[in-house]
Amino acid sequence: MEENKKKKILYKISRILKCKLETLSNLSDEQVFYINFYCLRSSFLDACPGSGKTEVLSLKCCLEVLKWRKNSSGIALLTFTKSAASELTSRIGKFNTTISYPHFVGTFDSWLHAYILQPYCHDLVGYGGKNGDKSIRIIEDDKNAYFLANYSSIISYKGKTLGIRVTQYHFTSDWKEVYSYDEKFDVIVKSVSEKDFNQLKEQKLKFIKDGFATYTDAECLCENILTRFSFVKRLLAKRFPVIYIDECQDLSEFQLRIIEGLQDEGVLIHCVGDPNQAIYKFRKVDPSKFLNFVSQSGLQILKLSNNYRSNQAIVSICRELINSRKEIVACRSMPSHPATILWEYTENDFGDLPKRFSEFLTANDLDVNKSAILARGKNTLSYFNGYSENYNLNNAELLLQGLVLWTNPSRRTEDLDSALQLIGRALCNLGFGGLGNRRNQFCPDGIRRIIWRNQIAILANQLKKHCPLVDGEQPLKWSQWIKLLKIAVREYWSKFKYSTTTYEEIKLKLRVPNNCGEVLVTTTSSRRRHKNSSLRATTIHSVKGETLDAVLLVSHRNKSSKGGHHSDWIEGGSRDEEHVRFAYVACSRPKHLLVLATPKLRQVELANLIKLGFQTV
Repeated sequence: MEENKKKKILYKISRILKCKLETLSNLSDEQVFYINFYCLRSSFLDACPGSGKTEVLSLKCCLEVLKWRKNSSGIALLTFTKSAASELTSRIGKFNTTISYPHFVGTFDSWLHAYILQPYCHDLVGYGGKNGDKSIRIIEDDKNAYFLANYSSIISYKGKTLGIRVTQYHFTSDWKEVYSYDEKFDVIVKSVSEKDFNQLKEQKLKFIKDGFATYTDAECLCENILTRFSFVKRLLAKRFPVIYIDECQDLSEFQLRIIEGLQDEGVLIHCVGDPNQAIYKFRKVDPSKFLNFVSQSGLQILKLSNNYRSNQAIVSICRELINSRKEIVACRSMPSHPATILWEYTENDFGDLPKRFSEFLTANDLDVNKSAILARGKNTLSYFNGYSENYNLNNAELLLQGLVLWTNPSRRTEDLDSALQLIGRALCNLGFGGLGNRRNQFCPDGIRRIIWRNQIAILANQLKKHCPLVDGEQPLKWSQWIKLLKIAVREYWSKFKYSTTTYEEIKLKLRVPNNCGEVLVTTTSSRRRHKNSSLRATTIHSVKGETLDAVLLVSHRNKSSKGGHHSDWIEGGSRDEEHVRFAYVACSRPKHLLVLATPKLRQVELANLIKLGFQTV
């Protein structure tokens, strides 16, 4: 873009936004081109990681809202999480602009529910409502409320009878196929007999006609409404003639078809995202279908190819991972230390990775609090989130550690996971002799995971209510706190119906740690927390969209982890497109340092990783 042309565009934008020209001076040519792009032509902004897409989209929508002159129709700005919608609203607010009627900013689900599902679904399914309220109630997929028993199905599978909740499966929009997001149940429901298929369909229809729906059911119903009631599609197109979709790679099949239908009515669709960051396959999200939509719908493709987050070494590895031919320019300078490092570990030193990473960060002046250990699944992380360090704790200590994490006012998702794991392990030890599945908070055989997780939460809240660590301002000693703990557990056990073990038997398993009777419990809880408590360990899913100073990406120790082993990510391994995208998302988070930790490598594996761009140090 010519310098004079860019200056003129920026001057025009600054006048509309009523901001200083200097505020926009750092925008790149690509960013300026997109912000100035004519909104009456549909587009797809293909934005690389760290490209400033959120800021650019906020500026673009702010500009279009200020230019808007229609009172009865507006622009819809849609994304996929409440936090993302809040961030967009906040950034728009920096320019003293608010998105209000006739415009909309929020999640895709909330938009569908407000303008399609709630106004029209009762007519589609014949729901009469209750006390004049005909709104559809959304039920979470993992909800286990008692009333759901009214909609359960009993089916046959491999000679056995199985009970399936109505929230565990879904139908395609034509009601000819059934599927589940749970891989185990997906195999089961897709192999049912015609009789059982009809039973599943009958229960799902009954569930919906009684005014209930899961989020996926709601998407299916919205598509059916637009198909059945064509006037709704026309009204919606008139109400929102321009739609911007952030993180468009996360569009489900239902959502894509809804967007396609609206585009047929003349709605202008502007998609923003990166198909290489699509990691929601379990929700039937397929980036290839989105790219087909872009191609067939004639969306003009625009690009943001400057990465302002990461240095060139990290950017190069990300490009190699996905075999990208796109030229991505890293705008961050290289650090003095190596930026992309490969560590090999053995069974003996696997548990030392957090300490090693933390020490490396400190030695190179990188912020531990702005860095993270990442893995594909929680099983790998379980060794880092305090579980291995707490391996030798007795049951009272496990409950103490779990309580401290559970009641932490600023707890993060990983703190909650750790609390559930610790309290679940203690509960399993007390009532089931420790025979439980570690991957599912030590859930014993014969108890459904959702019920077990609920029981852990009930016990955690019981501890919170009855087991304070201080009396007024005076910290309690172990000899005092153990009495409160036994009272809390006794009350809980009186209502716990899943174990045949009596409280009299388990109370002997609740004891003060050796030689700690006069020790303050607050001292113990602080000392027992794992050494790298400030170093976050979490899944790749949970950091999507984040920027970190440094990342330690940990490969699982063997290939039993689905998509979590390094061989799933690199050329020459058992590549799967979504597994590679997971690695791409993880590797594109850090600014300064990316470390990959793998089990001991064969020579060919080592050569492949070095070719990818990692260094051994």
